[in-house]
Amino acid sequence: MSSIVVSLRRMKAILIARNLEYLRDRASFGWNLVFPVLIVFALAVVFSGPPRALFVITTIGTEALPELVNFPGVEMISDQEDKALDRLSRQQTDLVVKIVDGSVGYWVNGNSASGAILELLLKYTEDRPLQRGETDGEAIRYVDWVVPGILGMNMMYSALWGVGYVVVRYRQSGYLRRLRATPLTKFEFLSAQVLSRLLVTLIASAIVFVGTNLMLDYKMVGSITLLLLTGLIGGLAMITLGLAIACR
Repeated sequence: MSSIVVSLRRMKAILIARNLEYLRDRASFGWNLVFPVLIVFALAVVFSGPPRALFVITTIGTEALPELVNFPGVEMISDQEDKALDRLSRQQTDLVVKIVDGSVGYWVNGNSASGAILELLLKYTEDRPLQRGETDGEAIRYVDWVVPGILGMNMMYSALWGVGYVVVRYRQSGYLRRLRATPLTKFEFLSAQVLSRLLVTLIASAIVFVGTNLMLDYKMVGSITLLLLTGLIGGLAMITLGLAIACR
């Protein structure tokens, strides 16, 4: 019986010691408690707000369509013609309407189901002559918007920890002092660190982008060269920030 009591005491001591060790580890404490709370609040802020309209109609000019405004779930906005058609091609609006000389001209996106429904409602409620125009274009998904931010966050994390933390660790371990006995200059050392981390960051980001693109098929609007240039400049900026933090 005494051996069982002694064993339980040892287990209790180890349990208390491990819990105290966890509470003193700020990194583990933060990742397990603080970070999930921040993520929850961030998602609540991003996705909270009033209910979104089911249909969005963009009018060119000040004259609107009073018949469709009374339909529930229909939002009416006004914009210039070129901007309105650009929004229609990206399916950010469902119908573009322009009233000229008693006739109603409208544009729909041939790939939008919401636009087809609004076109039927417009024909049902409007007595004036109708002139139809059509454009095409796929909707920009949420993942297409969020991927650049994820890549940027990954580059920032890699740059800050891959340069700043390494330099601080070299300083604490005395590695920098030992380098003074070599012909290596400070400029050569820092340049090698920056180039090494820049190559790693760009290659890792390219692998993530290409790999996920094969599975998700992102909608790419723009130049790949401009994307690489933006990644290069952003990586250099983050690495410079990491070096500045390490100097403190």
